[in-house]
Amino acid sequence: MIHHRFLFFLPALMALAFPEFPLHADDGGAVLTAREEVLLERIEQLERRLAEVEARLEGATVSPGATTDTSADVKMSTPTGKPAVAKPPEKADTGTDTPTPLWRNGLCFESGNGAFQMKVGGRLHLDYAFVDQDGPLSRRFGPIFDTGEFRRARIRLQGTMYEHFDYRMEFDFAGDGSGKFTDVWMQMGNIPFVGTFKAGHFREPAGLDEQTSDDYLTFMERNLATALLPGRNLGIMLQNTLFDKRLGWTLGAFKEVGAFPGPQDAANGYAYTGRITGLPWYRDDGRQLLHLGLSYSRRLPDGGSIGYQTRPEIHLVSNYLNTEIYRGFRLRDANVDKEDLINLEAAWVFGAFSLQGEYVRDRIETRLDGSPVLSGAYLEASYFLTGEHRVYNRSSATFDRVVPHHNFSPKSSSGWGAWQLALRRSRLDLNSGAIKGGEADNWTLGLNWYLNPNVRLILNYVISEIDHDLYSGRVNSLQTRLQFNF
Repeated sequence: MIHHRFLFFLPALMALAFPEFPLHADDGGAVLTAREEVLLERIEQLERRLAEVEARLEGATVSPGATTDTSADVKMSTPTGKPAVAKPPEKADTGTDTPTPLWRNGLCFESGNGAFQMKVGGRLHLDYAFVDQDGPLSRRFGPIFDTGEFRRARIRLQGTMYEHFDYRMEFDFAGDGSGKFTDVWMQMGNIPFVGTFKAGHFREPAGLDEQTSDDYLTFMERNLATALLPGRNLGIMLQNTLFDKRLGWTLGAFKEVGAFPGPQDAANGYAYTGRITGLPWYRDDGRQLLHLGLSYSRRLPDGGSIGYQTRPEIHLVSNYLNTEIYRGFRLRDANVDKEDLINLEAAWVFGAFSLQGEYVRDRIETRLDGSPVLSGAYLEASYFLTGEHRVYNRSSATFDRVVPHHNFSPKSSSGWGAWQLALRRSRLDLNSGAIKGGEADNWTLGLNWYLNPNVRLILNYVISEIDHDLYSGRVNSLQTRLQFNF
């Protein structure tokens, strides 16, 4: 940019450039040519405009570091006589190699053309529980104490390459502090007729509560019935949506693995799991909807053992329900040949009110004990006192991040975040034939305070009735969680 003081020297430069032309009429009344008159008129216009700019700059207060560019205000005459406004410089093209930092519920980097994206994310779930259990349970499992834990402490890196290739790497450091696999996968999207192909370590496509992220569950823990559903395993999967995402299907093949997939899992079996979901009713951008879904899994142990155990929606207590502690009445003793697992799911959202429920049935064919059937179910209701609604993700057919109308702020009388009340009844039966895993019947009352889209406080009160051939009793727990995710 040329400094405005350069204009002071313009008359002198004009004189040097055109020495044969006098710049002003002398006192003797010299006659100017037509060209001289045009040049003189332009010089006088520039002098007047320069005086205006100088006066404006002298009256302005400029803060340190602020720009003093007045090019947008300076008008100059053109050969046509019309004023022309000097335009500010256009924004340079960032190209494909220049990352731009953004905040989208987490720190993101995006190339100039959007073909490459990367997001750094994570979650911290800090829990504390006050627990009381009946005497028979204490005698069987030992005393229990009020305590806390980091339920989850995860770091995640995910993104997109060349528009169509996505990836995610997430590890959980809760518990013993060693990083365990959670979601580690790659996928290719926009495949004609197929949609998306995914490969890696991720959740098998079964169940609504099981598929919903831990960050977006209504309660601190998933319902009892999800004990029968598969979790994360090593596999490949196809996924697609139809009819403007009103219908979705997912199909995958998986190998049963542990937290650290490797050669030690060679003896484990295989599974083939699929899920189909639909939205027969969807209005007002998801404020009103009806979700229906069906999951099926054929599981082939291939000589590996199968067993089920779970806590009663309280993570800081023992696995009171367990098919493998009653010697002679265990699934491993029955020599399992295959499993057929069916899950039915439904959810209804009507503004601030929501209902959700599922039923799980697991038919197990054994060589020594016929075909025992294990089952579980739950029904939950929730209501936002502040008028928000549960957010539904049509691509994954799961529930997503709640966004308060007004984020919590101690400086604002209206900034109270979002408040949600919830109630759930759930049941699980692990007894069938010679299999004696026990039964549980739960009530859970919940209160959620969403301070903003990334921070939540949860309060749950759980009453669980445990019934097993070897023990029985009630467990009461008041538990709370401070949750942060990005």
